[in-house]
Amino acid sequence: MNFTKYKELLHKGKYKEAIIYLENYDTDDRLILAKRDIQLSGIYIDLGEFGKAIDIITRVLDNDLPEHIEYEARIKLFEANIYQGDYNRLLKEVIILYNVISSNTENNILLLFHSLRLKIHLLTDLGMFNQLSGLINELLQLAEMINEDIISAMTYHQKARVNDFQGNFIQAEIDYKLAISFIDKYEFSFYISFPIHNLGIIYSFRGLFHKAIDCFDREIQIYRRINATYHVYTTEVEKAWVYFNMAETDKSMIIFRNAYNYLKSRKGDKDYVFLAEILTRMIVILTSDNKTEEAEKYLDELDSIKEFNNTERIKKYCDLSRATILKSNKRIRKRAEAMNLFEKVAFSTLIDIEFTIYSYISLAQLYVYDYSIANEKETLDEIEILISRLYKYAELQSSSSTNSQVRWLDAKIKLLKNEIEEAKELLAKAIIEAENTGFHYLAKQISDELDELEYNLEVSPDLINKSIYDIDLAEQILFNKKINIKEENGILVFIIGDAGLPLYSKIIDENIDINENLLSSFLNAINSFGMEALKTSNNIKRIQYHEFIILNEIYNNIHFCYVVKGHSYLARSKLTNFLNEYRRDFILNQIQSDTSSLDKEDAKRLDKLINKYF
Repeated sequence: MNFTKYKELLHKGKYKEAIIYLENYDTDDRLILAKRDIQLSGIYIDLGEFGKAIDIITRVLDNDLPEHIEYEARIKLFEANIYQGDYNRLLKEVIILYNVISSNTENNILLLFHSLRLKIHLLTDLGMFNQLSGLINELLQLAEMINEDIISAMTYHQKARVNDFQGNFIQAEIDYKLAISFIDKYEFSFYISFPIHNLGIIYSFRGLFHKAIDCFDREIQIYRRINATYHVYTTEVEKAWVYFNMAETDKSMIIFRNAYNYLKSRKGDKDYVFLAEILTRMIVILTSDNKTEEAEKYLDELDSIKEFNNTERIKKYCDLSRATILKSNKRIRKRAEAMNLFEKVAFSTLIDIEFTIYSYISLAQLYVYDYSIANEKETLDEIEILISRLYKYAELQSSSSTNSQVRWLDAKIKLLKNEIEEAKELLAKAIIEAENTGFHYLAKQISDELDELEYNLEVSPDLINKSIYDIDLAEQILFNKKINIKEENGILVFIIGDAGLPLYSKIIDENIDINENLLSSFLNAINSFGMEALKTSNNIKRIQYHEFIILNEIYNNIHFCYVVKGHSYLARSKLTNFLNEYRRDFILNQIQSDTSSLDKEDAKRLDKLINKYF
């Protein structure tokens, strides 16, 4: 049988032709037929038709076969069953097979490679990294002996996964790219899709969303070429998660629901682990958008999957999803239950680095709430240990998302210690980092909290002197119940000198009639009232009146103001970025605060800079 021709068809993405070629091959030699069926089962595994692959391999194993063919068939059977999620059982069987093959010097080195590859794959999925010592080097040595591009690609893909699953994204990215380089010449080869997929997930986690989408689109192109509908949907799900992080929640949920309904409808080919992961992601999205009732319906579906497939990984998804819903409950007993479940997930073996970090962050949030009630030093110590661990994860992964969330947590601790200004600074930095790296939804969540805090400080100036451990206050500051996502709508930019008159103004929204002279007088009056009547030394940085927000920053005794409607997180970022460039501009720095008006050149230069940012 000409296996070279069959492999060439696969490399070109011509899977239909490869299936026809194999199915039409007829011979009386039962060993060649067995090898043909093993190859055929591999195609169906690639296409996501696991039930069909398992049926073919089971028929092969019903025959009396030489050991090397039986081992090859068992390896394919293990690959088909990985999608069922029973990793512990599979690992035991793979280790037995690996030991049998490695003890027999007459066996094919390729069989030894694939059995070891599967062993590493399962140990990685189970988070048993302490047992991987030396195995990757052994796999690299075998790959060097075999000296085939696809084998080399598989090897570096496994090496990358080990680093990826532990959060070492920098090294994982290097190895995924190396895996791709071995088989990039096979543009539509199924094997190139795995490292591309995982590379896209790393980019997504780090906020490199355009790179992530490029990876997923290239992967989908391969799957559509080979008609692998199952894999198209699994990749679309990763794109949906990117859209969620970019604050396109409705678009994200449409994709998630379509993928879930398709994957659930597949008869005999259900990937229960991936179904559980999709449900968990949808529950996270829905609870973050306060759609708890819908999230609870998906939790019921997740529980039904667990009844049918009670593997450790699926049980962890159930625990994580239930904890996510309970965390948003106001009852202390429910939050205590959520805390126990998050501890169970966070401190066990990894199920997914992203979900593990999510568990750490959620747990820290609940610890903060616990500390706000009981004020126990032991709880504070636990929070600080978690925050320290998360900062290390953020550094290891080069992840802006994790770093922003940890700053957010750090700010909550500052609030509980009455260190209000430090908390505001941390929140502002977290917003800017999340926004600048594309995590728009996260930026809006943190901004909502900063807006709420500053509003509370305005309506209750004695907040700093109040007991921060007051349960209602902690509830208000630590647990936002509604994220009201509204895009920032710029109204007016104006600059005020020492005399209290506007030096410069630019109307952004022509549909709103606004008097900048009255606005300048109003702002001066508020600042004067604060300094003289309330004896405050700092100028007011933010004023909210109904849906309007005035942001005020001072540099060289000049007030730089931005009036907006809606969310202030992006407005604050624009004003900060504008001021950073203003400070670096030597000519604009010469403008004095006692200037009554700007000359034409200064006004023109300022106008150009404002147009750039607003």
